[in-house]
Amino acid sequence: MAHVRERTRSDGTTSFDVSYRFGGRGSKQGSLTFVDRKSADAFVAAIAAYGAARALEMHGIDPSPRKAARALTVEQWIRHHIDHLTGVEQYTIDKYNEYLRNDIAPHLGTIPAAVR
Repeated sequence: MAHVRERTRSDGTTSFDVSYRFGGRGSKQGSLTFVDRKSADAFVAAIAAYGAARALEMHGIDPSPRKAARALTVEQWIRHHIDHLTGVEQYTIDKYNEYLRNDIAPHLGTIPAAVR
């Protein structure tokens, strides 16, 4: 069973979210956003006729579940931060790299950086 929910975006435009399940209760749930009601209703009809996986394939979307993105480690996150610093002296970057290499990476480097 699938259903359409109309949503108003912050810029004032309207979108249509279709929520669906790959099976009955307790099965994986998915959603897809459309810019017009006609497309959303057509997708709901395809789900009713062929099932969610086939309807997704018909719309050119891979129905296999997306893999969760691997969380960055503390070391990777700090490395990214240092690599993208602007407006600082080279000495500062060198000192940050030294802190990362000597103080942070050996003790905290492998811990996943939580993003909230």
